[in-house]
Amino acid sequence: MTKLERLARKGDALLNAQQRARMDQLNGIERLLFTRLTIQLASMLEETNGRITSRKGFLSIAKAIDEIFDAIQAKQLGSMTSNIAADLRGVLNFNAAYYRVIAVNKGTSFDAIAKAVESRMRKRLGVDPDGGVIRRGYLDGLFPTEASRNEVKALVQKAVAGGIPKEKLTKALTNLIQGTPNAAGVLEKNIGGFVMGAYRLADSVTNNEFGERLGLGYGIYSGGLIETSRAFCIEKNGKVCSTEEASAQWPVDPKLPRTKAEREAYGPSGAPPAYVPLEDMGRWEGKSERCRHRFLRISNEEAYRRRPDLRPAKGAK
Repeated sequence: MTKLERLARKGDALLNAQQRARMDQLNGIERLLFTRLTIQLASMLEETNGRITSRKGFLSIAKAIDEIFDAIQAKQLGSMTSNIAADLRGVLNFNAAYYRVIAVNKGTSFDAIAKAVESRMRKRLGVDPDGGVIRRGYLDGLFPTEASRNEVKALVQKAVAGGIPKEKLTKALTNLIQGTPNAAGVLEKNIGGFVMGAYRLADSVTNNEFGERLGLGYGIYSGGLIETSRAFCIEKNGKVCSTEEASAQWPVDPKLPRTKAEREAYGPSGAPPAYVPLEDMGRWEGKSERCRHRFLRISNEEAYRRRPDLRPAKGAK
């Protein structure tokens, strides 16, 4: 295995480990949310003859739910955003180490390129030079909680209106907020994709910037396969293509995952307008997870070695 191949594998492993760590953190926040909600609801609901009733009316309950979400969004989710900003520095450093090897082999000065790519990544993601999150940037407010808090309110309102036993409400809240073996918890379901997306965006921005600045027109569909990988990614995993091939062919590939609305509007192989091939890759895997793959640029010679058909014919310009 070459040095570049080792670095590529370590980069894949780093991204996956960072994402798992943040999802674990998000699941911990779900447990905290459940604890705070059940304590608050216990003080606002009472049970008589096996039926719960509200002491203060649902508007007071809804306000209390909002206050709990507001506090968690400000502190716990805010802390997770800062952790993500710090993690993304590691993504940049790993990609810089990979492309530095290619630059040295090309005889290209690399430091100025690395600084320019870092600036581009920070600007795109909304991170200042000290690693802080810039107000109203991409990472700021990355985790909207409206959908999650509305689901909780709807469940509690229905429970109070139906007068169900308190034990049954607690069970329903557990399943909604912390999830079940077959369903994600409410925060993971509603904002987990934003967590995964931040890492993939940082990786794609840095890969594409390094690739363009170093004149690398070929890449490998890198990242490996998992149980829920879809046909699009299975077919392309580990294979080499040019940026032109990716831009022209991937959007119209019938195996590319599409929403029902996209299939109805553009057909089974129509190009979804929002799809950016070298950023979105296979779009998602499983039910909702963002695609784990990366378009890792390689030198022309490495591309020709892996795919001889890409080598220009002698005398061709």
